Amino acid sequence: MNNIFSRTLDISSIVVWCLGITLVLSGLLTMVPSSYGQDAPYQEVLKTVSGTVQEIDWVGGKIVVATDDGNADEVTFIIPDNAELTSGTDTIQPSDIEQGDRVDIQYVSRLHGLIVKRLVDQNTLNDQI
Repeated sequence: MNNIFSRTLDISSIVVWCLGITLVLSGLLTMVPSSYGQDAPYQEVLKTVSGTVQEIDWVGGKIVVATDDGNADEVTFIIPDNAELTSGTDTIQPSDIEQGDRVDIQYVSRLHGLIVKRLVDQNTLNDQI
């Protein structure tokens, strides 16, 4: 009979021990801040580049610019319909931008490419003077 009683005591001890560990772990989890493991709020980083227009594809909504950063890189930008296109203080149409124009581009980097937020055509500005 002692053997049966000692086995029951062993199983009871294990159950109590497991419950105790579960309570301790759940208590530790409640101390973890609710923001742990969540992404921080997304902040868009606006970048600026200057260069010369090499190619224009208004049907595809893209423009290729040779940048002035010293690397002679040609960078492709996506121009969405809501991009601000200007020359000085005037709003311009996409058709006003031509190959060889000097441009300043403010853009953001996204998973699907570099997205133009604002494009300033310096040549159109000079043509108006």
